[in-house]
Amino acid sequence: MVEPDIKIGESDASAVISIPPGWKTDIVYTFKQAYKQGISETYPSEGDPDDEQFNYHLNDKVGELGTSTIFPRKDKFNLSLGFRHERSQDPSTKLGVLKEIGSDSLTFTILSRDKPGSTCALDISTSDMYAKIHLLNTTPPPQTGPGHAESASESELTAPKKGAQTLDDFSKDSGIDPDKLIPGPLYHPPPELKDLPIAIIGAGAAGLYTAMILDSLGIKYEILEGSGRH
Repeated sequence: MVEPDIKIGESDASAVISIPPGWKTDIVYTFKQAYKQGISETYPSEGDPDDEQFNYHLNDKVGELGTSTIFPRKDKFNLSLGFRHERSQDPSTKLGVLKEIGSDSLTFTILSRDKPGSTCALDISTSDMYAKIHLLNTTPPPQTGPGHAESASESELTAPKKGAQTLDDFSKDSGIDPDKLIPGPLYHPPPELKDLPIAIIGAGAAGLYTAMILDSLGIKYEILEGSGRH
């Protein structure tokens, strides 16, 4: 799976995030200083790649939040952010990135320090402003249902033979003659049970054993299995 990537430009206080197809983008901008701060946001229009969407998020007070959402696209595109401060829109002097990885998501937190001089490590508490970009993969996972079955492993291929041997061993150890075992009396379910729609979720050991019981009782059922094998 292709994941979003980020590149930082220290010289012009910029960040470029490469966003693959199918990823939704949610951005929150946080400003922490009373003086003017702004974060520019640029990305190509979906209908016309030569046309650019441009937004400039400017703080009016400390703690001001700006937000943006870019919905999933069919094609890869770049999201560019620029960090500026003061009325002259000077570039920030230092940028840093935090990365959080989820099962189907990725979050970049871009930290900005506006002015030189501080020697402390750059984190959320010591940053002057920051942007949190949350990226969610909305592409469905590969199909593994009927028609996409994986090849059976060696242990799966030999399982029936091992199962038969286990039953034979049990019969010998218990002293029970399997030829003398006969089924019990046939069960005839009442109409309210015979026609009751029953679904068994999963064709694992429990699901198949449940199906065997319902078979013996003459009750109809359907087994629902998400994979291509049981």
